[in-house]
Amino acid sequence: MTEIIKKFISKDLYIRTATLVSTDMVAHIQNIQKTSPIPTVAIGRAVTGALLMAAGLKKGHKIGLHFNGQGPLKTVFAEANFLGECRGCTGNPELDIPLQEKNIKVGQALGNGQLTVAHNQLGKKGRYSGTVEFASGEIADDIALFLYQSQQIPSLVSLGVYLDEFARVKAAGGIIMELMPGAPESTIEKLEKNAMEASNISELIMDGKDATDIAKIFMKDFEIEDLEFDQEVKYRCECSIERVKRSLKCLDPKDHEKIIQGGENVDITCEFCGKVYRIP
Repeated sequence: MTEIIKKFISKDLYIRTATLVSTDMVAHIQNIQKTSPIPTVAIGRAVTGALLMAAGLKKGHKIGLHFNGQGPLKTVFAEANFLGECRGCTGNPELDIPLQEKNIKVGQALGNGQLTVAHNQLGKKGRYSGTVEFASGEIADDIALFLYQSQQIPSLVSLGVYLDEFARVKAAGGIIMELMPGAPESTIEKLEKNAMEASNISELIMDGKDATDIAKIFMKDFEIEDLEFDQEVKYRCECSIERVKRSLKCLDPKDHEKIIQGGENVDITCEFCGKVYRIP
């Protein structure tokens, strides 16, 4: 199924919104990376969030989210560009923590840490980056905090991934709503009320709601316009034999020497897509 990002704006121009149902894309990531439940949810939320943020980028730009925590999950990385291409991974894809409740808490696995957001233009050197301390370690909370602290944009961010009893992805998606300068307090109060009354994103998707339906639920009582953005999303890994060889040069000289002395081929697996490269 084709999955697309939808963009909306309120007719009073105080709210801009991006929504996405990303179930198939997140399931694809789980399938190729063989992730356990918590890493699956963390990557799915992060990649969905990156895609929604990238929906506001100019042509030729991309954004990267790097969640670096002190907990057992260690890191979560997600990247997306203006074309809807994305990738993501975690530092501990096989992390197995007993789940205490149905709603998986990624923050407990990430622990304390920092979110760094990098924004750069494809093919050009130099980038903008900003870092914030985790608000909670929950992906959506930390993205909202970054938007507010680093870009002065008050935002509502909701991201969800639902796993069935066999830990397979059954629903995934998200919404980012940003308040424009001059928005009155009444607008903020309405958005907060709508968010509290709405089911979580994954439950809405399980009930058959699409990206447009989700936007209408969260923007209830507002007149909204569909911006007809409709950007298709797709998982795209940038790995190549040349990139792998360059990464080997970054190894500690001692480790590099061990590989040379071993005299055997070295198999290196891409953490994003699972492709195996054999280096002679």
